[in-house]
Amino acid sequence: LLLGFAADHLDADLWGATADTHAEVMLAQAEPWAAAIGQRDSVAALEELEGAAENLEAAHAHTLTRVRAGGDVAHASSLLARLTLCLHALATVRGSASEHRRMVEDSLGALDLDALDPLLTIRALRARGALRLRQGQSTTALRDLDRALQLAEAEGRAAAEAEVLIELALHHHHRREPVSYTHLRAHETGRNL
Repeated sequence: LLLGFAADHLDADLWGATADTHAEVMLAQAEPWAAAIGQRDSVAALEELEGAAENLEAAHAHTLTRVRAGGDVAHASSLLARLTLCLHALATVRGSASEHRRMVEDSLGALDLDALDPLLTIRALRARGALRLRQGQSTTALRDLDRALQLAEAEGRAAAEAEVLIELALHHHHRREPVSYTHLRAHETGRNL
């Protein structure tokens, strides 16, 4: 509602600044909730994130439009990736699988992932890779996860590397492939044992 009013009554520059501020305020609230989903006692975080979903979706739609329009979009690209990850966390638990897939693919497809903060790129690739795995697109999923793993390793991001390895281990488990950590690392990094 606020964004609609602002779009109708503010000049383009002021409207863009207002929309960015709205996205930043929403992210300040939503990112901790999204991070808590899947952890012990995350019901309250899920309810908070659900309550913020309409505002997050509005901020996401506006930011996606700005990124697609081009120009100086470095800040908007970062906001779009972060909004996508918050909505991804919610959609993983609730929502339409096809809308979820479309939102992630459209959003990340509009971004130059290499221009983002490396940790944000790792998280985005991991999210898209995990989603693609769940939807049976293993070739592209493994490409995303492998890229995320290589970047996490190169950046020295042990926690992010572990999260990607968990996604890969789950994939191998669901395929009934016995795998140890050593074999998984060797397989995913192309090393021979």
